[in-house]
Amino acid sequence: MRHELHTEINIDATPEVVWDVLTDLDRYAEWNPFIVESSGRVEVGERLTNRLRMANGKVMTFRPEVTEAETGVVFEWLGRLFVPGLFDGRHRFELAPTPSGGTTVMHSERFRGLLVRVMRSSLERDTRTNFEAMNEALRDRAQAVSRSAS
Repeated sequence: MRHELHTEINIDATPEVVWDVLTDLDRYAEWNPFIVESSGRVEVGERLTNRLRMANGKVMTFRPEVTEAETGVVFEWLGRLFVPGLFDGRHRFELAPTPSGGTTVMHSERFRGLLVRVMRSSLERDTRTNFEAMNEALRDRAQAVSRSAS
């Protein structure tokens, strides 16, 4: 079973500024309402430790592996719940420059595994809401950083 979530947001800051905010994992607790803590190195093959605040208020910890990291362009990891094939999520951020000098962030996740079917409505309702909240917080943080650098 498969399912994909896709969200987008436009940010009035360059891809470099957005990238710096997105990959400064140690500061997630300051601004990120969804991934409330993160640590590790943003390098392919490295493991991150991400603590996610779920819609019900519970916090879950995942240790995904970074599968793609191209500065200013894409940051992706693959996380699994317990064992491969049960519930796998490929979480991806793509950054594209806009003609105005800003950035469009495409924030998505492709889910696969046996539990996807039973979790589909929760993914669409709760996880999508968390993605959108993170997108808005990323926008606010990156725009504040961009303004302070001007």
